[in-house]
Amino acid sequence: MSNKTRNILLAIMIIIFIYFEIHSCSENSVTTPKEDPAEIVSILYNANSVFFIDRNSGWIVGQEGTVARTTDAGENWVGSKVDSVDFQGVYFMNWNHGWIVGKEGRIYRTDNGGITWISVPFSGFPDDVLYDVKFINESLGFVLGNQGIYRTDNGGLNWKNNWIPVVQERNAWGMSVIDSSQVFLLGSRFNESDPEIMYETKDSGKSWETVEGTNWSVLKGVFTICFINENTGWGGGEVLLRTNDGGKTWASQLDNAEIRRFFFKNEMIGFAVGNDKIIRTVDGGNNWIEIMSGDEKIVDMRDIYFVDDDCGWIVGRGREEVIDGILHGYSIVMKTVDGGENWTVREFPWKKY
Repeated sequence: MSNKTRNILLAIMIIIFIYFEIHSCSENSVTTPKEDPAEIVSILYNANSVFFIDRNSGWIVGQEGTVARTTDAGENWVGSKVDSVDFQGVYFMNWNHGWIVGKEGRIYRTDNGGITWISVPFSGFPDDVLYDVKFINESLGFVLGNQGIYRTDNGGLNWKNNWIPVVQERNAWGMSVIDSSQVFLLGSRFNESDPEIMYETKDSGKSWETVEGTNWSVLKGVFTICFINENTGWGGGEVLLRTNDGGKTWASQLDNAEIRRFFFKNEMIGFAVGNDKIIRTVDGGNNWIEIMSGDEKIVDMRDIYFVDDDCGWIVGRGREEVIDGILHGYSIVMKTVDGGENWTVREFPWKKY
């Protein structure tokens, strides 16, 4: 056998050996590697607010300028870091046009469904903490802040603080919209000893009047409100209170509540969330039943939103752990497709540097 032939045969044997070596190991080597916590990429840090325009399209905002969006009902999320401040609220008027607000007076808008965000000039106090944003129609919108309430009547091109006279540290915490004219507002004045902390407008927010009977001593521990009509509403926080006369009088329903946000699907069925608990009413708020609590993955539910009678979302903060001296944690995104009977919980990991 010639040297040339010998070399060819040796080469063929080496190729065959490599082929079988690779394929003999391939069935056992295809695994899903466990993500190294040190390599976590945070697309959603401490989720604060959620909004869906339909069953498929939704947005979540969190701390450190994180925004996540989905176009396939939450199967996949695309994250972006829009700013470095904490975002507190998100609202979309349609599939393209939306708004997010947060600390240091930050307001952003999008015209392409959240693919890109544009900073909006803010004319209020530069260090204002903006809690929430709502639009009543394409022109009329409100932003709630630590220094008051800001109103736009031109689709957000300009915002004006119309709590007159403007008093610093006059917080606007919560809002409940009855219709395009009538809105209830929860806030406070720290320059009075026992101020009324709920306001009402009947002219689309051009002027605000205090609601008699809503003094701090009456609504102490209330940090959010929800009205289903001009008379019937709830105040929630450390307590759960109900009014049947537009806020003039209040009755206690729960003394030790943990409520951050309400959502009523209709005048009979409503939800309230906070910490690790979900409570629900099916009789117009006469009775509230705890339907979920004690899940170790859930620490603080911050917001709830239903797209329709069946599909709803809750976002908030989950467990934390220290790994190699670095704080790691999880945002939670919860979904129901059966009207709130059952909820799935998904964790989004983050790493605090």
